[in-house]
Amino acid sequence: MKITLDATTDNNVAVLVDTKLSKYLGKHTIQIVGQYKLGGLKNAPDYWVDLELVQYVQSNSGNTPPEFLGVKNCQEMSLALPENVDPLSLNYTLPPIYDKEGDNVTTEVFLGAAEDYFEYFNMTRNFTLKENTTHVPPHSYKVKIILKDNNPYGSRSTECSLIISVLKTAATGVVDIP
Repeated sequence: MKITLDATTDNNVAVLVDTKLSKYLGKHTIQIVGQYKLGGLKNAPDYWVDLELVQYVQSNSGNTPPEFLGVKNCQEMSLALPENVDPLSLNYTLPPIYDKEGDNVTTEVFLGAAEDYFEYFNMTRNFTLKENTTHVPPHSYKVKIILKDNNPYGSRSTECSLIISVLKTAATGVVDIP
């Protein structure tokens, strides 16, 4: 925790407390000890000040949401697969996650209709086919992904989509691309 005193005039003193820990919010009494300088060095008597610390939320320009590194538009992430996909060949990993302020980021994945065929593992950030799945009906499956940081000045989040397009396989075993 950092405390800064700014004596702006003879009668007013601004106190800035910078902390990322919400446990310090609330009413406190602090003791001011030392010297101050207003037109010359003077001894300051020790005195007590009642102070209430409240949460100050910076503008959003200093608190950005997390994002996938290297992905320009996370609403357009896509993965194309043949309907008779080899379960061992599917191992899709989400791109690395970046948060400008270095906050911890959680990832929530909502598989929707893809839940019948696909699994997501949060620890590895991998998508795989469910065990014993050898056929996935041709369809576009929309997966919702939410990246959320834990910024103490206000949590920010980004909602992304991964479209898993399962393409019809022709009788020849070649994927038909419409």
